[in-house]
Amino acid sequence: PVRLAALDARVADAVPMLSSPADAAPADSAPVDAAVATATLVVTNDTWCDVTIDGVARGKINPTRSFTVPVGPHVVVCEQPNIPGHRWSREVEVVAGKLATATGDMLAPVEVTIEVDDITIGDTRYSRGRMARLKPGRYPVQVGGRSAGYLEIGRVARCRVRAEAGKVFCGQ
Repeated sequence: PVRLAALDARVADAVPMLSSPADAAPADSAPVDAAVATATLVVTNDTWCDVTIDGVARGKINPTRSFTVPVGPHVVVCEQPNIPGHRWSREVEVVAGKLATATGDMLAPVEVTIEVDDITIGDTRYSRGRMARLKPGRYPVQVGGRSAGYLEIGRVARCRVRAEAGKVFCGQ
């Protein structure tokens, strides 16, 4: 017990103690553990992408994902790193209690020539000879009012919708 008392005395001499209220932190200083106000930021893209917010990687989206972020201004980047030109950036102001959004597109529309009579692609009906601009993707298709499965439209500049052997496809 004597050795501890001596150690306590040496520590007390070595560590300065606050001796008066004037040495204390100002009363108006913010507490160290003050909660930071946050809100939801929804990022939407027409295909998958890697998202960064303020330079910090936040993961993939396909096509939408919500993130909790501090209130204030943010820079959202959405990109497919190995595909040139597949990148967009948005500046977003996030306000407490409100939903903020950042939306972009990477997929260029495809110029589609319809070479099938009475076809419905997705929810839109087309007649032979008509041109349409559709995003690459998979669409439910009907021919003559009957289901014909799905139509795949690839990442190409243009294609022609044709039917052969009971299948509908978009090719050159």
